Amino acid sequence: MVTFDLDADGLLNVTASEKSSGVSKHITITNDKGRLSNEQIEKMVADAARHKVEDEKFRQGSQVKAKLKAYIAHIIKVTKEAKYQAFLDEKDRKVLTDAGLAAVRWSKASGETADSEAHLAQLTTLTNVSMPILKRLEQAMKEKAKKDEGKKSSGADDNMD
Repeated sequence: MVTFDLDADGLLNVTASEKSSGVSKHITITNDKGRLSNEQIEKMVADAARHKVEDEKFRQGSQVKAKLKAYIAHIIKVTKEAKYQAFLDEKDRKVLTDAGLAAVRWSKASGETADSEAHLAQLTTLTNVSMPILKRLEQAMKEKAKKDEGKKSSGADDNMD
């Protein structure tokens, strides 16, 4: 059995005893060496509260930056992977490629020093350019899948006769 007792002076008394043998040990842990004082702890809490707004802005900036990088990667994937090639005409592929490359150049040139608003503006620009093309691409892929499914269904019916 182990018991813990914290007294008014901040001393932690720990007692451990084994019931079967009756052996018992006791230790007192004091707050005197290598520990933070109450003043230090209060200062750290106050500093954390003061920096909360900065930390939140940094977190949001990191999230927007990550979204931009992921969106750029998606655009590049769409322009290069074979499964999308049949659904993209040359004009749309060029628009996506140019927009993706422009975003990559911007990110390399100013991505590390730019604030979250600049990253958000870049993401918005890229999205505005690419979204109509990506929607057409998605629609064309869905229509193709539906046609392919229809061919499978009608082919299966023919085999049942």
